[in-house]
Amino acid sequence: MRFRCTDPLTVPHTCTNDTMLQGHRIPKNATLCVNLRSIMMDESYWGDPFVFRPDRFIADDGTLKKDERVIIFGKGKRVCAGEALGRMSTFLLFAGLTAHLSFFLPPGDPVPDTEGVTGFTLGPPPFRIIAKRRNHSSHC
Repeated sequence: MRFRCTDPLTVPHTCTNDTMLQGHRIPKNATLCVNLRSIMMDESYWGDPFVFRPDRFIADDGTLKKDERVIIFGKGKRVCAGEALGRMSTFLLFAGLTAHLSFFLPPGDPVPDTEGVTGFTLGPPPFRIIAKRRNHSSHC
C-alpha cells in the first residue's frame, strides 16, 4: 500500500485557524490536501522507495513494524473510521484467494509493469492472469 498508493492525495481538510507551519502561513478556511505520495516515496527517509521490499516492515521477531510515514488511512483525529475494516477485508480477501488459488502469468506474457496507470486514482495496467485451484489433500 505504500509502494503504489492508489490515492495520492488525502481528502480535503479545512484549516480552522490562521496557522504557521514550518515558516508558511496557512490562513483560516484554507482547503488543504496532503500529498501522500511525496511522503511515502521520500528518498531521504526510505532510501530506496521505488524498490519493492516488504521486509522493511517486518521486525526480526517476525512481527509487523509500524512506521509513522505509512499513512494510507490518514492520521490523527481525522483518521479514516473504516481503517480496521479496510485492513481486515483486504487481509481476508487475499488470504482466501491465496489459500485456494495459485496465480500465474500466461506463458509468454510479460510481467506487468508496477508503475500503474495514472487517472483520478492509480490503477494497474491491463494484464492477463491465470488462476488455478490448489490441490488440497485434506479438508478441514
